Amino acid sequence: MTLPQYRLDIPIEQALGRNGVAVQHFPAYTNQALDLHTHGFLEMNLVLKGTPVHYLEDHIIRERPGALGIVHHGQNHDILTPDGPAEVINLYFDLARYRQPALPRALAGYLSSILPPGQTLAHRLNRLVHLDLASDIKAQGYLLHAWREQQTDTDAGDFAVQRLVELFLLACCRASEQHGLTILKPAEGTYMPRMEDVRLSIHEHARSPDLTLAFLARRFGMNKSYLSRQFKTYTGVTVTTYINQRRVEYAMSCLRASREKIVVIALESGFQDLSHFNRVFRKHAGMTPGAYRRGPDGEATM
Repeated sequence: MTLPQYRLDIPIEQALGRNGVAVQHFPAYTNQALDLHTHGFLEMNLVLKGTPVHYLEDHIIRERPGALGIVHHGQNHDILTPDGPAEVINLYFDLARYRQPALPRALAGYLSSILPPGQTLAHRLNRLVHLDLASDIKAQGYLLHAWREQQTDTDAGDFAVQRLVELFLLACCRASEQHGLTILKPAEGTYMPRMEDVRLSIHEHARSPDLTLAFLARRFGMNKSYLSRQFKTYTGVTVTTYINQRRVEYAMSCLRASREKIVVIALESGFQDLSHFNRVFRKHAGMTPGAYRRGPDGEATM
């Protein structure tokens, strides 16, 4: 069954078109009737007050103040308020237009888990990420301030929104570094501990050119065909695709955060030659590395 796609209010949609990111504040959000829907953008829901219930694909999550939920392109979800109104602030991202901040490399990996640089870099598990920001009052304040700036409908307001969202994402990455990300387990019966070990090993060794399906099969004592089938069942993508996604994510962060030559970034990311890197990067990012570095407006970063 095809679910309806949620449409934003016109002023919010216009802000999203201008900046690749938009904010919306619901001081007393109320919804008593479940109406699952999808989005043509990535959405973050930060609960400020109340205990709403978030329906996200196969999960039902009792939220609390400080909870940050992430809804990806095409995911079905809805938020109900059985215990009364909740204060919620939403962030909307157009991943094709939004220029992710150039964070320190130590934090860049967390950012890609929270906000994949492109739709094709999402997989079954990073589509089920949750974060607790209850102790970070500043992070909540950044979004409230961004909402007020957005309403000015000025170039200066748009600039302020961009900077405040960057500060919010930095706070999210710091919280992830300190407390870890919560990845909701897949539906009952599909959580696979050995495949989770394989997945974590890929994250640990993604930048090594020696990381291949054969390497992982030897390391975990499995037949390559068996490992391939099980891993795809668990994550929704093949082992090779998952490895390339992580390498492209790292390359994306380097392209925006440094002036290093593209060939150097390709090698640092785990690719063995530039032509292969360009081909894989274009497949996952939808553009060349040079175009990504320049950004949607054709302006080079850094």
